[in-house]
Amino acid sequence: MVGLSTDGTRLLACMPSEFACNPVAIDLPGGRQYAFPGLARLGTSQEVSWTLDLTPDGRVALIFIRPANDGPGPWLLYAVPFKGGKPRLLARNALDGHWRH
Repeated sequence: MVGLSTDGTRLLACMPSEFACNPVAIDLPGGRQYAFPGLARLGTSQEVSWTLDLTPDGRVALIFIRPANDGPGPWLLYAVPFKGGKPRLLARNALDGHWRH
């Protein structure tokens, strides 16, 4: 998924890999990137992150941490500040999520 703030200054994209779609936040038009390094500490080596959505104002991303290959384990839904910061757990065992627009 890709999200763009309503003012066009923040873009949420993903860096695809074999089992994941790791989130990357990009300030526009300058292109500065934020990779959400705090997400790596939330799961285990058997879990991957997945980009879902961006709030309309571009301040918060919605990110999944889920088991690789849909294996056993929790599906965790987090709200993460765009420029980094402490992720906030919103739901366990979620299957999807989007911000209301």
